[in-house]
Parts: sequence; C-alpha cells; structure tokens
Amino acid sequence: MAKHSPLFYGWLIFLLLLIGGGLGAWIIQLQNGLIVTGMRNVVSWGIYITLFAFFVGISAGGLIVSSSAHVFGVEEFKPIAKVATTLAAACVAVAALSIIPDLGRPERIAYLILYGNPLSPLIWDFTVIVVYLVLCIVDLWFMMRAELARKGSRLTFGFNDVSPKAVAKDERIVKVISFIALPTAVMLHTVTAWIFGTQISRSWWYSALIAPIFLASAMISGLSLVILTVLIMQWRSRIRVEVKTINTLGKLLAVIIPIDLFLIGNEFVIRLWSAAPSETLPLTLIFTGPFLPFFVYEWIPGAILPFILLLHPRLRMNPKILGLAALLVLTGVLSYRVELVVPGYIYPPILLPPGIAKGEYSVGLSSFGVYGVYFPTWIELTIGAALFGIIALITTIAYWIFPIWRTEKNINQ
Repeated sequence: MAKHSPLFYGWLIFLLLLIGGGLGAWIIQLQNGLIVTGMRNVVSWGIYITLFAFFVGISAGGLIVSSSAHVFGVEEFKPIAKVATTLAAACVAVAALSIIPDLGRPERIAYLILYGNPLSPLIWDFTVIVVYLVLCIVDLWFMMRAELARKGSRLTFGFNDVSPKAVAKDERIVKVISFIALPTAVMLHTVTAWIFGTQISRSWWYSALIAPIFLASAMISGLSLVILTVLIMQWRSRIRVEVKTINTLGKLLAVIIPIDLFLIGNEFVIRLWSAAPSETLPLTLIFTGPFLPFFVYEWIPGAILPFILLLHPRLRMNPKILGLAALLVLTGVLSYRVELVVPGYIYPPILLPPGIAKGEYSVGLSSFGVYGVYFPTWIELTIGAALFGIIALITTIAYWIFPIWRTEKNINQ
C-alpha cells in the first residue's frame, strides 16, 4: 500500500489500538494475578505458551527460506530473502515476548539468567532464541547495507562504501551467516520441541517424534507466512515478485504438507496401538472431546484441502487460491499447537484424593479437581491478539523505513 495513503495510516492506527488493548489487559493481569486468566493449577499452560510455540515455528520457517537462497543457491528465494528474514526476526522477538504475560511475576525472568540450570532445555531455548534473533538482525543489516548507504541512512553506522567490491563482500558475509543461521533455525524449533518432549511425566508430549513434527510444521507455517506477506504486498502495492518464485514456494509447501501429516498420523497410530490409558486419554479429548474441532480443522481445511489446491499448477499460480491455501495451512498449524499444549494438562499424571487444588475458591464448589478445564478469558485473547499485532507492526514499519522490498529483481514500477 502507498506509504502516505489513508489506508496505510488507518492500518497503523488499527495495529496500535490492538497493541494498546493488549497492554491494558496485561496491566489488569499484573494487578490481579493470573487468576484473571483461564489457567489454573491443573492446566497451567494456555494461549501464551501455545502462541510461543506457534511464533517460534513460523520464525524458524522464515529464516530457513531466506538461508536456503544462499546456502543451497535457490535463486528463486533470493528476491524475497529480506522479506523472510524480517518476518523471522519479528516472529522470534514476539515469541520471546509471549513468555512474559505467562509469568505471574515477570520481573523474575532475570532469575533465568542469574540462576538458570545449564542442563535445562529452557536455558537452551533462551540461548538459541537470543542467538537466532541476533543472527536475523545482522543478516538483514548486511543484505540492506549498500541500499541504506545509497540513501544516506545513518543505520550504516559509517560503513558507506557502495563499490562493487564492498557489495560483493556483503554478499559473502551474508552467505557465511546463512550457513550459521540455517542450523540455528533448525535448533530453535528442535530445542523448543525438547521442552515438551523431555517431560517424561506428560505422556502426550514424551515422544522422540515431537522434534521432527515441530520442524515440519515450522516449514509449512513459515512458508505460508512468507507467501501471504508477499501476496498481500503485491495486492496493495506496485511490488511484483517473479512468478517462478511464487510457484516454487507453492510447490515446496505442497511437498512438506504430507510429511507433516505423516509424522502426526504416525504418532496417533503408535499411541492407539499401545492402548495404554496414559497414551489414549489425551486422544479421547482430540477424537471425541472438546478438541475435536481443532483436530478436524487441522487435517481437512488446514492441510488436505490446501494440499489438493497446490497440486494443480493452474490453481497454484492463482494468487487468490495460493493465498487461501497459505492462510488455511497457517491456521491449521495454529490448531495443532492448541491440541498439543492444552490436552497434555487435562489429565494430571498423578492423582490422589481429593484431587489437585485448583488455586481458587468458589462458593458451593470443590476447590479441588480430578481433571483440568481450560477456557481462555478475554484477558488472554486480547493479549494474544496484541502479539499478532506487534508482528504486523514490526513488519509494516520495516517496509516503511527499510529497503526490504526494493530490489531490481522483484520490483517493476
């Protein structure tokens, strides 16, 4: 969209109002405690951790797209490398931010740095998130340095050489960073998966396949976000990405969708075959319980339908069809995150009479529970919406200020 159009400023105002609402909800939460959320002692992870896992995934997928352009020489991805890296940086920053409202005492996050156990996957995840964010920012800076220098921007920090030799040096540095960033992106999602997969008492998560599942879902969600962003910018501006690039993104998305479904389906088959109550109880919540809508959406509208649409070359080349497929995949992965996080808490691993203290008292009702119940409150929903708004605002401001779209290869003005 034109940077000085009413629609552009209206979009910015909408995002600021969305973020402001989330900030207000968080202040209410800080004043009253986590009791204003739907989380309790039995179910202690909800929307915030669900979104954390989701944002980490789309972030890792974005940088994998960007790094592949330089590591594997995928020429089709080079015109959108800066776009993918910008999205990766925005998403991983907000992923880290989403942890803060999940903490009842956010000031205690400093304890993670001061007293963290180096053998804990939480410490590994914190470390790889910081490294990943720094790599994204540095990588993006070197990709834009020459263009910033031509504009006379102070963000070059004095490195204003735009000679062919300097530009070639930047490209070599970007390639070196990509070789580091690609395995870091893989580790980012793998370590996040280990936070779930190493919890022996939670049989719903305790699986060696959870890391490959996270990686596959990261690829399809990250690809989908890049596709949606590029298509939206083509729709609302004069930016034009080569048809070959869009087609390659669509084909790659179609290839990885069945891999993701295979891994998840394999998990279900093995758990059902064992017939152990600890394995089948979470599945009853998904196949016949309250999480059935998420399961159905994840598999049919969120995966199978987009896969069918992307198989046909003519449909895949249609921007509306491709955008719809990407949106369905993105929301399908979010549905999977919901059915992954919450059902793992519904049935406590150890249950002794009279149950587990809920953490609240209600007149006429027991303050103990034998199973968990979770419904997000408006506080959580408002903060969650604000987190999406922050990603959109970062991306919009980056488009406004930095030359992440303006290259000779992907623009016809």
